[in-house]
Amino acid sequence: MSKNRKILLMIVLLITILAASIITAAGSNPWFLLGKNSLKYEKDRDVIIAKVGNTKITKEDIEMQILFNKFQKEVLNRKLSELQNSNLNINSFLSVDVSRKDILNKLIDEAILYEEAQRQGLNVTYDDAKKFMENTRYIMNAIAKGELKCENQKEAMEEIYNFKAYIKGLGMSEDEYWNEIIVYYQKILSIGNLKNKIISAMSEKDKNDINKVNEFFEKYKNELRKKYKIEILDGKFLQQ
Repeated sequence: MSKNRKILLMIVLLITILAASIITAAGSNPWFLLGKNSLKYEKDRDVIIAKVGNTKITKEDIEMQILFNKFQKEVLNRKLSELQNSNLNINSFLSVDVSRKDILNKLIDEAILYEEAQRQGLNVTYDDAKKFMENTRYIMNAIAKGELKCENQKEAMEEIYNFKAYIKGLGMSEDEYWNEIIVYYQKILSIGNLKNKIISAMSEKDKNDINKVNEFFEKYKNELRKKYKIEILDGKFLQQ
């Protein structure tokens, strides 16, 4: 996985924490340290734990997910008292401890959905993903400069600062980061196209019920798994 998996995980983590309106202290920036700490798993990028179709899932993929889950939980727990005084549903933001097996299953689902999206001709082109990246980068920079106003402006600017600190921790320039992320936008957007297609088969009433949507899509994923060859190459690692 090189730095690409770290990029994708960083996006997910930032979205979750930004949604909770959390301000991270800029002192000894933990986001920079997170980037630095993630580099130690690069040695595991060639250790293949599982194969799904044409996709390889490595030890680095799994260990990085564990690292981000722990970091997310630590940051959110520090601000737990602030969340308790808000109208937010705390449980929707707090991450729970998950096993390596749970993480692997999540990565398997992701790999299957992306391959299925491509099989059905729902994949997003590199050029379209690049345009999406450029627009996302433009918006983030405009918010950081104060040129674009948004809800929770102060918190958004703080999180963008942390985001940039994380990139520095990875030892990457911002240009390198944004260029590497394009292929992951391809994956995310392609999976989104597939999900939209599957959900479109639901009744309009059921589409408005998030629980029914999740249940419907979960059932679809379980059926899809039966059509793909999944190989677990290192079961012992998952038990650690």
